[in-house]
Amino acid sequence: MSEEKKNDATVEKDAPKHAMKTALRLFGQLKNQRLRLILVIFSVCLTTALNILTPYYSAGVMDSLVDAVKAAMADGVGFSIPWEGLGRQLVVITAMYAVLTGFYFLQSFLMASVAETLILTLREQISRKIHKLPLKFFDDNKPGEILSRVTSDLDKISETLQTGLMRFITSIGTILGSFAFMFYFSPLLTFIFIGFAAVSFVITKIVAGKNLDLSSDRQEKVATLTGLTEEYYTGRNVIRAYNNEENSVATLNRAIDDVAAANEKADFLTNSINPSIRFLSRVSQVVILLIGCYRMVNGQMTFGAIQAYFQYMGMCSEPLTEAAYMINA
Repeated sequence: MSEEKKNDATVEKDAPKHAMKTALRLFGQLKNQRLRLILVIFSVCLTTALNILTPYYSAGVMDSLVDAVKAAMADGVGFSIPWEGLGRQLVVITAMYAVLTGFYFLQSFLMASVAETLILTLREQISRKIHKLPLKFFDDNKPGEILSRVTSDLDKISETLQTGLMRFITSIGTILGSFAFMFYFSPLLTFIFIGFAAVSFVITKIVAGKNLDLSSDRQEKVATLTGLTEEYYTGRNVIRAYNNEENSVATLNRAIDDVAAANEKADFLTNSINPSIRFLSRVSQVVILLIGCYRMVNGQMTFGAIQAYFQYMGMCSEPLTEAAYMINA
């Protein structure tokens, strides 16, 4: 076994060991942005509540619309929307969706500001820390690995805070509220949906465990490539002096191939979970649709209740799919 393979075999996986402590320490950096965070939390709560209530209100709107069409056909007159009842309901639901959109934009804008301010603070702290570190630290660690921590790792934190965190918080509230209304409309259909969701969680757990190993291996390969690139660039005169250009190029190409292979495996596993969970979701929708239509024909559910139930099911399915993707990412 070559020396390089021995080193790779003894490299410790860069897996998180104190994830909860690290997360608490990270959010402790947000104490100077309390006002923005309060506004974000208020906006998230309001958008989640509106997101849950609008389908329930739309069930009544759809039933009123169907009744108005039936009444017009029975009387043999043209269909029109009266202000009393249906007209007022349409205005209210339009206003609800408008407010929902506005607050969603507000929380996205504020969270982007919070995330970028946090990353700026972290980079300033890292800069001060680096200037205080002894030379032994830089002798023991490759410059490329240090650059990778300061740049790509912090960028990943910013991306996760702006997208993953908000989706995660909103998804929890949406799923809980949607399940409550789904049980209200039909416990039978909800138990069927829960069965499919349980299968999705099992698949996600299996894939996430494998993806952690692949992602850790990918980050090690990226750090190695960054370190080699920096060393060969700064030491190009020494490489030429010892006529070692071909060996350095071959080593760099092997590192590039390793990164490409690691990226391919990790990206495939990360992105494959989304269509897999979405496929299961579509299968559950087909099964529930057939049963729901049967219950509607028998008069056990109204048309408005069916369409509202499918809205709630979509609201649950999409967060579950996004959660599966974010867990892997």
